[in-house]
Amino acid sequence: MQKLKLKRIAIAIIAVVLSTSSIFAASFGKPAAIIKFNGQTVAVSMDELDSQYAQVADLAKKQGLDEMSAKKQVLDTIINNKLFVSAATRDGVTADAATIDQLYLQQKASYEQNIGRSMTIEEFDGVVTKSIGSISTYKDLLKTQYIIEKYIEKVKGDEIKASGINPTETEITTFFRTNKTKFINPETVNIAQIFIPFKDNDTNPVTVKTMNNVLTQLKTSSIGWNDAVAKYSQAGSNKKVDGDIGWLTLDDQGNVKGALGTDFFNTAFETPVGGYSKVIKSTTGYHILKVKRHEDAKMLTITDPISPADTVNVHDYIGKMLAQNKIQAAYTKAVEELAKTLLSQATVTKLI
Repeated sequence: MQKLKLKRIAIAIIAVVLSTSSIFAASFGKPAAIIKFNGQTVAVSMDELDSQYAQVADLAKKQGLDEMSAKKQVLDTIINNKLFVSAATRDGVTADAATIDQLYLQQKASYEQNIGRSMTIEEFDGVVTKSIGSISTYKDLLKTQYIIEKYIEKVKGDEIKASGINPTETEITTFFRTNKTKFINPETVNIAQIFIPFKDNDTNPVTVKTMNNVLTQLKTSSIGWNDAVAKYSQAGSNKKVDGDIGWLTLDDQGNVKGALGTDFFNTAFETPVGGYSKVIKSTTGYHILKVKRHEDAKMLTITDPISPADTVNVHDYIGKMLAQNKIQAAYTKAVEELAKTLLSQATVTKLI
């Protein structure tokens, strides 16, 4: 039987996503465990355990782990989390309301990035309420996560940071040689645009006529690109950088085609450098593209930039990655050590 490898570390750093419920819900109903720590007694209810098990139940079934074994692993994680919160409170690690409000806004920004559009605070509140049950519950989750992370940083922070300092040249070059074939840049273009979004309908003849007129002016040099962007484009922040919308890679077809359509994607790669595209009708509006740079696919050397859009070279990228890997390993080790220490100071009675 293949064993499900659920995280056994003291605190599984909480993935704060809108599809999960709080792992620190109040304890009601029949207890699954009793925790005595720092002069306090806390119960983990079966309701709480069942709620958390539901998040991993499908994974447990796919990997052939029986329900009781999976629940015991989930219970261990809940116990460890509660011990960390209690220890953090004991040692003066707290979070004020202003900090939690800021974290909430950060989650809003992250969610907006995922869905590709801005939201009002009222819209985000609605998403949170629908997914979690209430804004206060979600903020409690954010607070708990923040407190635990700050507690780990307070107790083990210096040790964790020191672990990632200065990977050796041998480590860096060995990693590059071992993974050389993975350091390949796909064909890439850097593009700018003039953009007018759809309004009442997607076949507005006035908009089409305007864009064709702009294209004619550009091709006859009656207007320069930057002036045309400033006068005609409705692309928001892109107007401030002469319509620049960054780099598009040939291996990123799924995301771009899904967001803007096949014609936009294909035209970006077919337009010559310095030239202007035809008027493109995408899924969101009308575009005229200017291709600023076009880079062919290439295998990178250790001194090449990691991508055309990046000033960091392969060598430094590997160094940072190896340092981060060491830090992550040290973090996991530190958490496990802290969990072991806290468990030795507590009395835990499991009832399943």
